[in-house]
Amino acid sequence: MFMIRLIFILLISIYTFQLWGQAKGEWIVQYFNVSNSFHEKSNNEYQLLSSSLSIYLVNDSETLSKSEASELFSEHGKIKHLFRNQEVYPRTYIPDDELYFEQWNMDVINAPNVWEETTGGRSETGEEIVMAVLDDGYDINHIELRNNLWINPNELPGDGIDNDGNGYIDDHQGVNIEDKNDIHPESDHGTQVVGIMAAQGDNNTGIAGMNWNTKVLFVSGVSNVGEIITGYEYVYDLKKRYLESDGTDGANIVVTNLSSGLEFAFPSQLPSWCEIYDLLGSVGVLSVCATANLDVNIEIEGDMPTLCTSDYLIMVTNTDRFDEKVQYAAQNKTHVDLGAPGELITTLDIKNEYSRISGTSASTPHVAGAVALFYTIPCQSLTDLIKINPTAAALTIKNAILNGTAPNVTLDETVSGGRLDVYASLLELSELCGQTNIGELEINKVRSRTSSGTLNPLEIEYTTDNFADHKVMIYDLRGQLVYSNTFNPNVFEEKMISLSDIELANALYVISIISRDKVASKLFLFKH
Repeated sequence: MFMIRLIFILLISIYTFQLWGQAKGEWIVQYFNVSNSFHEKSNNEYQLLSSSLSIYLVNDSETLSKSEASELFSEHGKIKHLFRNQEVYPRTYIPDDELYFEQWNMDVINAPNVWEETTGGRSETGEEIVMAVLDDGYDINHIELRNNLWINPNELPGDGIDNDGNGYIDDHQGVNIEDKNDIHPESDHGTQVVGIMAAQGDNNTGIAGMNWNTKVLFVSGVSNVGEIITGYEYVYDLKKRYLESDGTDGANIVVTNLSSGLEFAFPSQLPSWCEIYDLLGSVGVLSVCATANLDVNIEIEGDMPTLCTSDYLIMVTNTDRFDEKVQYAAQNKTHVDLGAPGELITTLDIKNEYSRISGTSASTPHVAGAVALFYTIPCQSLTDLIKINPTAAALTIKNAILNGTAPNVTLDETVSGGRLDVYASLLELSELCGQTNIGELEINKVRSRTSSGTLNPLEIEYTTDNFADHKVMIYDLRGQLVYSNTFNPNVFEEKMISLSDIELANALYVISIISRDKVASKLFLFKH
């Protein structure tokens, strides 16, 4: 039965699945340390992938055995890890299910409630928030992406010079890792993924992404393990520069998205891949990745990067519009953190078009997008933590996402046991911000503030757990409506209504607050 299911997945996959496809006879070698002179001599034979972790890509025209390669490469330093470079594969597939209502996914994860508070963009202190996406290519000129493209302010386009000294010439609008420029190949997969994260919202066009106006750093040309490491190193360098320059250089990257991976592989075979996530975490960057589109025991069968154990890594599996885990999607109580919608998700496509994408590839950008959204909430405590300790802030947001998941029996075999619920996660973060008056709709206190004029303002303290429109209504004891108004509460503001446009006589009144299908009422005596 397992073989039948596996063959079915192979047939419906958008991309040809190849087990452990080797990348052009290449080795990845990581040294404990190497001399500065060797760093400087890095050439076509020894291509530097990560200077931070001393990782190199080495061409192997002679097809050496591992022992032969180890003996040859050890002349430059003591080897920490040595393994073959491997091709990775986008984690999408086309199921034969009926089409779903467009963007049902956003309602399922309660995104509209969060959009009441923030739609992305900048932090409370005005810092530009950046999401990095690693994929094979994108349509960066799509009408719904071009306004959200991150631009490197310290790199002059087209002058053939590495202006910011980061090792890449003219990386003005991201980088193509393979071609070492910022000319991105067009790819439907990358465009579909980033559309879920960052399609411009509220513009009377197409769809709305998780973030409506947050900048995206495009890292293209990523199709094997070496290119993944190089892409992550590029992100790490930009964020490190940002922190060290107090925001004058680099980019304020808070999250990366990788919707590809390698089935039937283990960290012991590709250890340097796992190490890069702790490196990113050290500068406050969370990494969100797609687990396998295979219903297998990944601890036995293997999967990368699912089996990496970094605290700064979030692994995502796939749920459908019926809020159930998709059969052909991995889960694991230790290594897969949560589920998110990923079946026939309406998103962007190349040439200013729209299409649908399915698989854990589509689930992952929902979570990555949520991470970026939470960096823009108006919460002073979180803002201070981001400034003082970006690493702790990243883990705080990760914990809020996992603690806020909606419990789901089909996801019992995940770390959180649930599906992404961005609104519940927002409420988790609200506790950090000192907002304790969040709960069932209730009127706690009513106070009058007598003024010197004819008006007598009221102050109403209340509790609520939703942030759509609320209506406050005041009735006298004959049941006559004497006041009515609509207001919209904010998660991160004091739950207090101040009514200054009202004139009341000394009497008993009933005050009611109505929101959706809930009503809270309280009897109060008004006295001048």
